[in-house]
Amino acid sequence: MWAILAFLIGLVIVALGIGMFLKMKREKKEVDYKSLYTMGLVWIPFGVVFMPIDQMLGVVFLLMGIVYLTVGIAGKGTEGTRRVVTRRPARRKTTSRRKSTRRKTTRRKK
Repeated sequence: MWAILAFLIGLVIVALGIGMFLKMKREKKEVDYKSLYTMGLVWIPFGVVFMPIDQMLGVVFLLMGIVYLTVGIAGKGTEGTRRVVTRRPARRKTTSRRKSTRRKTTRRKK
């Protein structure tokens, strides 16, 4: 019973993570590592509390907390250093040829 619940909760969290990743990729936003660190700090106590009730559920929450905490700590110094590369708009191709503004020089015959 608890194992099924832990699996479903884990599945929902993974799905939310994938959705957030895809949304961030589309909108070109940076990862907020402080939030990941905080989420890790929240999930670890849940794992410890659920360990006596159901060991599998406690291990799942504990591992999720450790993963979030590790990612948050690993990315701590990289905030604000990511460069967003934007493409320059392509030049318009004109269909009509413009007249040259350069003056033509003529050679004098001697």
